[in-house]
Amino acid sequence: MAQRDEREITAYHEAGHAVMAMACGYPVSKISIRTDERGLGRVIWHPPTDMTDRDLFCGVLILMSGIAADFIHWKKWGNGSAHDMPEGHFDDQRQAHVYLTRLNENHLLDAYILEAKLFSATSDVWNCIQFIAGVLLAAGGIDGVDFLEKIAEACPKIEAENWARLNKSKQLLASMRASP
Repeated sequence: MAQRDEREITAYHEAGHAVMAMACGYPVSKISIRTDERGLGRVIWHPPTDMTDRDLFCGVLILMSGIAADFIHWKKWGNGSAHDMPEGHFDDQRQAHVYLTRLNENHLLDAYILEAKLFSATSDVWNCIQFIAGVLLAAGGIDGVDFLEKIAEACPKIEAENWARLNKSKQLLASMRASP
């Protein structure tokens, strides 16, 4: 069976980051799948300078949403090859641990990955991810702020139920880790 194309993997990964940043209410000014000195792709999103706990939660979700979108795309693609299974990007995980350390939640990364997957898999969110990935595959990047603002208006936002589900997942994971 054929492996997934690296550009397509990168497009879905970066689209996942961008949609979650938009869902958290942060402006996104650039999305690219063009290779540069930093790697295969990137999303430039703008959190506030003084980050609250909510901003830190969102930061972790944004970083894990690239992995989530890659995983969902891999499952939908239907290959199922363990060789091609997404493992995420260690830089995303490293950056997420910076936020998790500030939240004193280093042991809860899996709860954020789960919430990123659940949110990204909803049909409205997945449609936004697919749209952005398609534009990235066609053009290589998106850097029109007006265009990105229009996309952000159309994408679903993180709601109270998402935060509640994340908190339940974190509590469950913490209790499982505390049990002998």
